[in-house]
Amino acid sequence: MLDLKRPERVLDSYLIPAFSQPMQDISYSDGPAYIAKRRKGGASDGTIAREWTILLSLMNFAVKVDEISANASQGVTASKSGVRDRMPTAVEIGQILPVATGRLRRASTVAMNCGLREEKVWATRPSWIVQKDGGPWL
Repeated sequence: MLDLKRPERVLDSYLIPAFSQPMQDISYSDGPAYIAKRRKGGASDGTIAREWTILLSLMNFAVKVDEISANASQGVTASKSGVRDRMPTAVEIGQILPVATGRLRRASTVAMNCGLREEKVWATRPSWIVQKDGGPWL
């Protein structure tokens, strides 16, 4: 399932405020500065990489349609994060379960056990679940 709202939120919340100048005025040095600022603000490398991909895609499109002559940020790369391995704490689980619906409890259990993003968990179809000796597998 494709989350079409996520790029809009990234643009509105992070990229447009950080790059308020015209696209042709975005320089190579603006890229590392943006990445450093987002890291300092607590964003993960994976989040920053996804945000950066959105900006590069927009700028590459602007080059393609002759809005700007070149993408000065093309050579800037944002680090990719590894596998998500943080498990929720007992306190976090304790806060979720009392207020969650049955459907949300099941979705939370799936998300915590397999690391899928929210939109992937909600997109899961019953046909993807198979019964094995140890129980259901996704």
